[in-house]
Amino acid sequence: MIVVDASAAVAVLFREPDAKRVAPLLLTEKTIRVPQLFHLEIANVARTKVRRGEIDRRRARVLLGTTSAWPLEQVAAPWERLWPLAHTYGLTIYDAAYLWLARKSRCRLLTLDSALSIAAGRRAAP
Repeated sequence: MIVVDASAAVAVLFREPDAKRVAPLLLTEKTIRVPQLFHLEIANVARTKVRRGEIDRRRARVLLGTTSAWPLEQVAAPWERLWPLAHTYGLTIYDAAYLWLARKSRCRLLTLDSALSIAAGRRAAP
């Protein structure tokens, strides 16, 4: 089991350069835990890519749909647990959700976000 944040998932979905590093970790897991906001975050990145002309709407929607084949397990992240983590580590509440979930699940966190990786410490996936 692993927790995957939006930065790592987006790299794989949109075949960004870091995908080569994170795809083997993401795509070989039997269970990928994500907070409820995960799909909203990746959809927002897709919308931004469409708006910038990096990808067309149809292709973005198809790629977003591929996540339905991923073994995702969504977990509700209570803001009361995220608040202190966000302040302690200087993270957004959104990033704190991934950190909290990795800690709660006692598993690694796959992220391309350097601040989140530092906050995760030994839980950060290589």
